[in-house]
Amino acid sequence: MGVDYYTCKNCGENFPDCGDCEYYEPESCKYCRHEDYEDDILLDKALELLNMSRDDLVDKINKDSGKFWNVMFICAMLIVKISKYIK
Repeated sequence: MGVDYYTCKNCGENFPDCGDCEYYEPESCKYCRHEDYEDDILLDKALELLNMSRDDLVDKINKDSGKFWNVMFICAMLIVKISKYIK
């Protein structure tokens, strides 16, 4: 069973046939029907809801990433120390 693709008459985006969508219109894509949004719009809204800037989010990810690698390093060191006693 094949999938038909259409070209949105509003923005020119190609999209698959989606007859089950709530506001389906064969001449428009899900973005023009406001059923979905581009990632940059979603990120902006998420940051607004979190009351964070993009830089705040980058700092948070870097801090959390650092914690993860610190924990991994500690676990690796413990495995090395424990392995001496297992032999």
